[in-house]
Order: sequence, then C-alpha cells, then structure tokens
Amino acid sequence: MRGGRHWQHRERRKLVGRRDLGGDSSSNSSGGSTNATSGSGGETGGTTGASTTGGSSGSSGGTTGGVDAGIDAGFVEAAHPLLPQIPYNGGSILSDVAVVTITWEGDDISAQLEQFDDWVVTSADYFGLVLPQYGIDGGSILSSVSLAALDSGVLDDSQVAGILVTAIDAGILPEPSSQTLYVLYPPDGVTVTAGGQGCVDFQAYHSSTPTPLGTLVYAMIPRCSQAAQQSGLSELDFTTWAPATKSLKRPPIPGVQRAG
Repeated sequence: MRGGRHWQHRERRKLVGRRDLGGDSSSNSSGGSTNATSGSGGETGGTTGASTTGGSSGSSGGTTGGVDAGIDAGFVEAAHPLLPQIPYNGGSILSDVAVVTITWEGDDISAQLEQFDDWVVTSADYFGLVLPQYGIDGGSILSSVSLAALDSGVLDDSQVAGILVTAIDAGILPEPSSQTLYVLYPPDGVTVTAGGQGCVDFQAYHSSTPTPLGTLVYAMIPRCSQAAQQSGLSELDFTTWAPATKSLKRPPIPGVQRAG
C-alpha cells in the first residue's frame, strides 16, 4: 500500500430466505354449523349441516374459494414505496460520481457488468425512486477498462493501489478527480481479501488511499458464485447487488473502519 493508511468500509449482507405461507385444509363455518368435505372420509355425520364425504379433497362451506380466500378476504395492503429503499446513514457522498469500471480479460460477464454500471449511474428512475434520500441525480461513466489477467488467484487490498497507479501511469486508466470512483470486478476464481475473505466476511467494500497521483477512491466487488447459486440469483444479479450504493458513498478520511 502506497502513501500511508487506507480507509475501508465493508458491508455485510444477509440473504433472507422466503417462507411460504401454508394453510390447513380446515373447515369453513356458516351460521354456526360446520360443513366440511374431506378426501379421506366416507362417513355421513349425524348433525344437521355437518357431513364428510369421500373422493375429494379440500373444504367447502358457506364461502367459496377455500382457506386462501378466507385468509385474503380481510387483507389491506399498507402504504409503501414503489421500490425497496436504501437508507442514507450519513457520511460523505459523491454528488457527481464519475465511474471507471474495471474488469479483467477472460471474464464471461464483463460486458454485462459494464452495462450495469452504465445504467446505474445515469438512471433517473433509480436515483429518483430508490435513492431520493441521497439528494443527487446520478453521475456518469468516465471509462470502462479490461485489464490483463491477474497473475494470482488471490487479490489482497494491499495490491489495489499499486494496480491502479500502474494502470494510470500507463494511460490505461484515467487520472483521479474528487468525484472519480474506480469500481473493480475481479473475475470468477479470484479470492478477494481485505482483513477477511470476500464472500465469507463481506460481500463488497469501498476504500480510499492517498497516492502520489492523489487520493484514489475505489469499490471492490468480489465474485461470489457459490453464494449466488445458493441464493437462487444469477451470478450477474448477485454481483451487481452491492455496487448500487458503493457508487454513491465516499470514504471520508484515511484510516480503518468496519461496518457492524
């Protein structure tokens, strides 16, 4: 790491599974008497209004539609935003972010990652409907670059400043400004480490580090293929989950800080 300490912010995300709401094949009541039909019976009850007959499943009574209709009948949808909201918890932001998308040669989804970054920083709907609390209208794409394949299967945070500075000096990457954000997407098979292991201890993080070229602000997005498969998301969807807010937040000062 060149030029002193760097600042990191990691964001943990938990995948919340969906739980289906189940219903019993229970009886419906009407006028105080029970009228139920069961698929396992063959008896006729002796009480007026109550009978069990074989050969069919489910329930029938005074209300059509069975159990689901009974559950949904009184449901009233609560007021809610049109799309999920990402809360703003304070801190510095990039009010006119200029994104540099960085992928590596041989990455099967590099073109799609570039398209995602192109969309997310220029989408009026995204910033207006999902992120209005940030108070900004979006940004722009400064450049999209595919670097030569990495020599190692491990990419540690201590290597990032050197990779960026070398590429900037060679004219491959643009020089930084106060609004520049370098977004790095290491390919599948590369393990990202930064005081922990990507896809295990964190899904993504952003950081800044001072260099002779100025302070470099970057976001690191590991490829979590196994987690994507377990979650039922595509590799592209899971990978682009994290960068949405990383394109807004700027680590304010050098140092080290971790999310709770």
